[in-house]
Amino acid sequence: MSSLASIRTVSSEGVEVPSLIVNFGELQNRMDNFRSQFDEYLSSNKEKIVESKNEFNLTLSKNKETEKSLLAEIESLHQKDVENAKLRAKEQEELEETNRAIRDYSLKREQMTETQKTLEKQISELRQSILKMKESHSKIKQTIIQESSKNQPELELWESTLGVSIEGVSDDVIGFKFTNIDPNAADREFSCVMDLSERDYKVLSTSPALNGLIVDQALTSLNSSRKLSLFLRDIRKAFKDMV
Repeated sequence: MSSLASIRTVSSEGVEVPSLIVNFGELQNRMDNFRSQFDEYLSSNKEKIVESKNEFNLTLSKNKETEKSLLAEIESLHQKDVENAKLRAKEQEELEETNRAIRDYSLKREQMTETQKTLEKQISELRQSILKMKESHSKIKQTIIQESSKNQPELELWESTLGVSIEGVSDDVIGFKFTNIDPNAADREFSCVMDLSERDYKVLSTSPALNGLIVDQALTSLNSSRKLSLFLRDIRKAFKDMV
């Protein structure tokens, strides 16, 4: 039976107006029934709601842990990136230093190569100069030999009567030996060693030692005149004067 019923009434103007008749008892029952069903619904879904809430909280907690872990991983990656950046900068610096060392080595090598070429050129020029000098000395020596051969009768006379002999000591060095100087020892030897390796001859030694000034004067005369006989005469006289 419906809780609402309609009754038609006629107003004073002759218009029919519906009116409602409410069955409050039935309406209350229906409301109680709805409340009961709603409570049943809430009761039946409460566990699901609590379970969903717990699951949500668990998921939220896991998400926070995941977030924390991700943040830590991000920080670790950031630190690694910083370290890698430092490592790359160090490697770049070492590479640049190596390149500088290679450039310096290449430059020094080029300089050494140029220096070597210069030295080789100087050595070649020096060898040529030495060769020319040797040729010149050879010519000078040959001149002395030729002069000696021209004066051979005089030298033979000196060797036989005055006791002067010439002998080779080494390359470009000759020696003169004098005897018949000391009246008390005719066989006593007096010697003079001369270096012919340069244009101006040098007396390396005399035995016994002569006065340096006398030797220099005799040598100067020889280098200017190239007359060996005069030099031997002056040296013999110097030896004789000291006896």
